[in-house]
Amino acid sequence: GHLYRSVLQAVEKTLGPTHRDVLVYLERLGELYTAQDRWDEAEGCYQQMLKTLQRSGNQSAITSVMGKLGLVQRRRQQR
Repeated sequence: GHLYRSVLQAVEKTLGPTHRDVLVYLERLGELYTAQDRWDEAEGCYQQMLKTLQRSGNQSAITSVMGKLGLVQRRRQQR
């Protein structure tokens, strides 16, 4: 997770927080955190993605991220 977070920060700084590559790294980091049962970190990644996507109006991507958020929230409740 630490390596992805470092790369994400570098990509954000270089390309800007709304660049597609930033969203890709956020998604991968969120998936990694989900697999590790690190719910708060996963939710933070997906929330950040959602904020960016809502500005762009990409409804299909927003729906996908909302599904991932729902999964994280359900898994957190099951633990």
